[in-house]
Amino acid sequence: ETMLAREKQNMIKEKFKEWLFAEPERRQKYVEYYNETFNNIRLREYDGSHLQFPGMNPAIELKPHQKNAVARILLGGNTLLAH
Repeated sequence: ETMLAREKQNMIKEKFKEWLFAEPERRQKYVEYYNETFNNIRLREYDGSHLQFPGMNPAIELKPHQKNAVARILLGGNTLLAH
């Protein structure tokens, strides 16, 4: 029963895609709507290359991603760095 429902769901999705993309004007209209509504968020990039760390051991050279993580902490205010 579940398999039949999933097959039907997949068939409906495929038919909808066929309908949506069959007519160029309709396709353009809904692609623009989707992008404006759902596809308009860009994750922020943090650049820590300008940071200096006075008092830090000069033998330790931070890698760019480590400096970027520090910038994220300083600017984000609610950052968790987890591995």
